[in-house]
Amino acid sequence: MEITLTQLRGLSVVTKSGIVLGSIVDADIDAETRHIFRYHVRSNGLLRRLAGQEELIIADIQVIALTHEHLLVEDTDEEVKETASPLPQHLAENIASSLSTRS
Repeated sequence: MEITLTQLRGLSVVTKSGIVLGSIVDADIDAETRHIFRYHVRSNGLLRRLAGQEELIIADIQVIALTHEHLLVEDTDEEVKETASPLPQHLAENIASSLSTRS
């Protein structure tokens, strides 16, 4: 699968448990390997924004899947879960469906 930088920006970032962390605003690319090694995510969490932590950093090792709909990542710490927005039901169903077809 190919995805453009334009498509990558604004893509939702969702944890395996269905928590929306935010959307991709930037990515760091290793010039030698030409692979993305870190994603910059604008947080959906109001408390994080009020605390001045508007951006989350997601390392490539945390990524489970990248689709045209979302970046699926491993679950994170409890603080992020508490301040993030819940996943809309239709997206949760799409993620569950895509995960079950991989097994």
